[in-house]
Amino acid sequence: MDQGTAKVRIKAIGTAPSPTANMASRTVYHVRVGAYSNRDNAVRTHRELVRSGHKGARIATINSSGRTLHVVQAGSYSNKSRAERMLRQLRRQFPSSYISS
Repeated sequence: MDQGTAKVRIKAIGTAPSPTANMASRTVYHVRVGAYSNRDNAVRTHRELVRSGHKGARIATINSSGRTLHVVQAGSYSNKSRAERMLRQLRRQFPSSYISS
């Protein structure tokens, strides 16, 4: 095979969607039960969630305004109506639950 350089002509046959065009479809709705500065409180709430059937519950540690918070999430959803349905169920046992996106 010969090697070298050659002039080529490139013709676009379409365009890629802009990255911001897909942003709305990538929104994730996190159903959160609480945010605690004390990790032991987060662990206690997480255990309650798991015992009540929320096997996918998790604790996320975040920094907010210079503070470390342990956020207990029951689940994450790409569909807002599913997140709202879960929120209604959770508020019976965890009244301070909320959705974050």
